[in-house]
Formats: sequence, C-alpha cells, structure tokens
Amino acid sequence: MSEGHDDAHPYAPSDLEKLAKAKGLIVKTTEPFDEKTGSKDLDLPLRALHLLFSLRADAPDDAGKTMLYVSSPLVTEKAVYIAGLQQRLPSQLQTLAAVRDQVVKDYRESKAAALAAEAAGKFADALHIGLMQGQSFDAVCAAQNVKPQSLPFFALTTTNVRRVWTNPPSNSCRKRFFRCRPPEHEVHSYHRRGLVAYVKSGCRWMRSA
Repeated sequence: MSEGHDDAHPYAPSDLEKLAKAKGLIVKTTEPFDEKTGSKDLDLPLRALHLLFSLRADAPDDAGKTMLYVSSPLVTEKAVYIAGLQQRLPSQLQTLAAVRDQVVKDYRESKAAALAAEAAGKFADALHIGLMQGQSFDAVCAAQNVKPQSLPFFALTTTNVRRVWTNPPSNSCRKRFFRCRPPEHEVHSYHRRGLVAYVKSGCRWMRSA
C-alpha cells in the first residue's frame, strides 16, 4: 500500500478500501469506540488499542499522512488486522440512557469479581490450615465444596496460555505461581479473579545446546 505515496502524494482514508477491492478483499469499518472500552468488532489488547489511538490525520510534521495507518499488522491469537483511521470524533459526555446497559454490566462484573476474590481468600485460608494439619489438597477441596481444575504441564514462556486457562491470568500473576515449589505444596495466593494456585508437581526442563 506504500507504493506511490510520498509527501507530494499523501495517504488518504480511502486507500485501504481501494487496495482491498483490487485484491478481492472486504474492508470493515467499526462503530466509533474509545480507548478505554475498545471495540466490540476488534479483539485487541490494550497496547494495540493505544497504537490505534495514536493514528491521526492532522499531525503537522506528517505531510505524507503516514499516521493514517498502522506501520505493521496487528497480530492476535485469532486474527491479523491491517488498520487505518477513518475518522476521529471529538469526545463527548454520554447520556445515562446510552450507557445504562454498559453501567449495569460493569457493576455486575465488578460485584462478581469482588465475591470471587472473597471466596478465594476464604478457601486459601482453609487450604493453608488444612495442609498444615496434614490434610490433602483434594480433601480440603471436598470439605470446602470446591471443584479444582487440573492443568497440563506448561512453561512460564508458554505463549498460547488460553489452551491451558479459559481465562488466563496476567504474566505477573503466572510468575508468582511459578515461585511455588513442590514437594512443599505451597499455596501461593489468589488474585482478584478468584484464582488459587496449588502446585502438586513440576517437571525438569533442559536447555538446548
């Protein structure tokens, strides 16, 4: 898409659609969205959203309008995006009617997360006490009516963690889990999503020559 463009022949918002049409591809335009909420049409991490919001058509030192498009594809686990700026809208206050559904959804998720964290804290305390008294992990889970989820072996460097966790924790949280060292069977901690980590066993790894 960069062919034929320079300061004398700047990019335009319609360039991507023209190129896609020539290649037999379809361009989709999202509904307006903000950086905090993101777009329901794009499954992108926060860093990619920040990159999208750095696009602009009025940069004084960008005569070629290169900032209308991302410099490289945005790659996720499910898709690859070539993105450009169609239009930037000024910020505005939304009416309660317009955001009511989102407000209710956010409140329910926040309440659910708080309850999950509280339940995880109580279970972690019970597990610490049970293990110190010589009970097994499974016995404590049964007594607390908790159904544990056994995970396959994985490394700290595992990239596709969604195959291991349905809702994977952050990298910093995973690093904390890896501080658990069997056979002590340490209960590491829990985090705000209500996850308690208990390491039953580990495996050795070898570095390739």
